[in-house]
Amino acid sequence: MRGSGNRLRLNFHDNVITANPNYTDAGYIFDVGNPAMVACPMSLTFTNNRITLTGESSDVFVYRESWCASSPAISGSGNTWTGGTAPAVSPGP
Repeated sequence: MRGSGNRLRLNFHDNVITANPNYTDAGYIFDVGNPAMVACPMSLTFTNNRITLTGESSDVFVYRESWCASSPAISGSGNTWTGGTAPAVSPGP
């Protein structure tokens, strides 16, 4: 999720994902931020998803580039996060 000049509004809903994001090292399913330019999405909303990590204990659901550490806020509801620590979602999954 690159940010599209800080304008991207992601609404991710009704998905089932089971993944090993990196079978030999730490990995992630969603990468927030654009390494080519300092840009973050405006908003991320996850609703009614079932997302399961099947890889390493160091894998995470959402990885944020350093310049996106506090923004955007992740929001949503009705999600099931399995196999790792759920990302900070307001209200909680």
